[in-house]
Amino acid sequence: MKSIFRKLKISKNKIVYTVLAAVLLCAVFFTMLWYVYSDAENDGFENLHIQTKEFKEDINLQMISDRENLVTMASFASKLYSDGESFELLLNSFKSIGLIENIGILLPDNTFITKTGRIDATGKISFIEEEQKGVYISGRVQDLTDPTKEVVHSVVPIVSNNSNVAILYGIIGLDVLEERYKTNTTEQEAQLYVLERGNGNFIIDTSHNKIGNISTLASRKFSKDFTYRKMKNDIDRGDSGFSSFVSKVTGKNLYVHYAPLEVADWQIMLAKPENDVFSEAHNTGKDLAVLFFIIVLIMLLYLMLIFESDKKQSTLNLCASKIRKLLLEINQQDNSIKEALKNIAVFSKSRSAFYYDTDGEDYKYVNHEVAENNLLAGEKRTYFISQLFKYVDNKMRDKDGLVNV
Repeated sequence: MKSIFRKLKISKNKIVYTVLAAVLLCAVFFTMLWYVYSDAENDGFENLHIQTKEFKEDINLQMISDRENLVTMASFASKLYSDGESFELLLNSFKSIGLIENIGILLPDNTFITKTGRIDATGKISFIEEEQKGVYISGRVQDLTDPTKEVVHSVVPIVSNNSNVAILYGIIGLDVLEERYKTNTTEQEAQLYVLERGNGNFIIDTSHNKIGNISTLASRKFSKDFTYRKMKNDIDRGDSGFSSFVSKVTGKNLYVHYAPLEVADWQIMLAKPENDVFSEAHNTGKDLAVLFFIIVLIMLLYLMLIFESDKKQSTLNLCASKIRKLLLEINQQDNSIKEALKNIAVFSKSRSAFYYDTDGEDYKYVNHEVAENNLLAGEKRTYFISQLFKYVDNKMRDKDGLVNV
């Protein structure tokens, strides 16, 4: 009995150790999964940062290029002024260049002139205030010649004899800015926003027909760890960062990276769907999930094999113990040996079992039902009888000493 208990204890310990090993393996796997998925998520944020940077550099370079063109035109206007000629020669010869679709010149008396004529801009703009700003790029402002249109001004003073004699405006339509960048954002399944720092007015919005203000995002549902207040505060300070909110159009999470533009008091925001930003992370997660499922399947199969092996071993031990007990009781119960032979035959799935002792007595057990169901017939019976006769003949010869072994 002690032996049986010892074996059962060993079996239970083996199962416990196996389960413990499986738990540790799962812990290691989930730790690895967390690290791998975190790296993939970081890569997603990094890719969004890189794509935002590409748009940012494109806008910066384009604005700088347009400003250089304006500086060249301002030098020409300065020469015209020095020669006593009017600015109409510059205005009439201008053709769209870069993002600048038109130009205008503000005179000290607040007269604003374009190729289409002159207007009195008093009350709309002040030469003195504009002169103090120097070279700059405005936010979203009303077009001086068309009150129904909003534009962006790239401004350069016209200097003669170290004094500002006029101010040159490069006029950039909001529709021109949107058309310039909408194609690229559509190809990348992204939404591009450029907005003024402080008031939050959008200058570029590739996702809506009507351009508005960042305050429209305040009503959006933001993802965990992100808030509208934090995003707005970062933008007002000119900081970079990430945020995430639910799109009203698709109902899916959008991840956003925002960063300052150097050429103006602008911030750029690039928004992309979560599935796009974290596509690599999601694919990695799926692959690891499949791997985990395979590992679990293998562990379950291994445990099943252990249970089956232990079950067979337990049955064998139980049967062997029972037979041993019966054999030890031969002197006390005559039927013990017959019962033991029966158990041996049943366990080994045999039709019969035989036992010979040293006194020449023999015992046997025959399962007649099995025997009747498995009687040999035909060629098999003929072959068995012939082999049996050969075996008996050989045994008899050996007994009579006719064959030397």
